[in-house]
Amino acid sequence: MKNKLYFKLKNKKVQEEAFDAICEEQKTVGYYSLPEQDISSILSYGESISDAIENIAVIGIGGSSLGAKAVYEFIKPVRKLKRKLYFFESTDPINITNLLSKINLDKTHFLVISKSGTTVETFAIYKYI
Repeated sequence: MKNKLYFKLKNKKVQEEAFDAICEEQKTVGYYSLPEQDISSILSYGESISDAIENIAVIGIGGSSLGAKAVYEFIKPVRKLKRKLYFFESTDPINITNLLSKINLDKTHFLVISKSGTTVETFAIYKYI
């Protein structure tokens, strides 16, 4: 297999501007510092969830829910989990209704995830529920 670039990197100024833009983004976008982030407040929050809660409903679109789903699917076969996770990732009312039929709302904790905080589809699902 041969690796090949299909665009030319001859323009040094474009390269420098792209590098500078990435460095600037690194200062403001939170996920670059995730490996060093203090998660004690997250762990404390998780421990505060009542034992009566049987389900976690994750509401998010695309990358907002994919990370949680990937970790859940990876861990699920090898570890006994305290709660079942349900992923509301589509605005399709049939999909939402199907998922809702599987859970008791009184025994479900909802996590609404939106990186921007303004994802219309995420809030549409939340409002529908």
